[in-house]
Amino acid sequence: MKNYSRWKDEEVKKLFDIVEKNKKENRSLLSAFSEYAKLSGRKRNSIRNYYYQELSELQKNKSRANKLGINVNNHIVNESVLFSTDETREIISNILKLNSEGYSIRKACLKLANNNVELMVRYQNKYRSVLKSNPELINEITKELNLKNRVTENTKSNSPNNLIYFKKQEPKVISEKDINSLFLGLIKLVKKSAAESVEKKLISELDFANSTLRKTLVKLSKTEQDLKEMSSSFENIKIENEKLRLENAYLRSEIANFMNKPKPQKQKTLSAFISEIKQKQSQQAN
Repeated sequence: MKNYSRWKDEEVKKLFDIVEKNKKENRSLLSAFSEYAKLSGRKRNSIRNYYYQELSELQKNKSRANKLGINVNNHIVNESVLFSTDETREIISNILKLNSEGYSIRKACLKLANNNVELMVRYQNKYRSVLKSNPELINEITKELNLKNRVTENTKSNSPNNLIYFKKQEPKVISEKDINSLFLGLIKLVKKSAAESVEKKLISELDFANSTLRKTLVKLSKTEQDLKEMSSSFENIKIENEKLRLENAYLRSEIANFMNKPKPQKQKTLSAFISEIKQKQSQQAN
């Protein structure tokens, strides 16, 4: 066993728990390492290297595995078995068939692997390896399957034959019916826009008219109230004027009577007259 810097027991247990969880969810080890990298702040490659070192140690040291509560049987590393030539050809053929049906390379590999992520990664890596190192094989299989309309994958390669090109399609000619439909559609759009604009303008003008009418009604109501008050005041003035006229006529009549009386009676009559006037003024004041 090579010497390695051992992590804390809690860290080791957490890493192995995450690996087991990802396996149950049918996810790859890389996804488990990525998850722990986000959690711990460590680099994914460092986590991967430590995992395999620790797993090797735990397989030999059962007491430590039991102490940490780790079942090493859940962490058996499957040794990769190389694909044979026939297997490689079959895998590439199946991937290209699915790709021609609309599947992406990744989804095609996942379907062939029956949703087994680790196997999907192997299929995808094999495809990319063949695409880079042996593009002639992909072209050969493509011709055999008569697949001409799918691009296999945007993978960079120095070989110019690593892509299967789309078949050139004839340009679609726009018919007169299409042009008329487009023109009618534009007319409807313009009409709708114009109608909405006119409607908004009418609503705005109506709001302004209503506001102006309300203000006018308020002013009219106030004017009517002022007129009523003025009319009432005018009536009061008329009544007062009539009273003054009557009093003036009465005084003139009394003065005329006083002047026609004999001189000896004038003094007595004048005193009574003045007293009467004072009494009336006192009554009016009260």
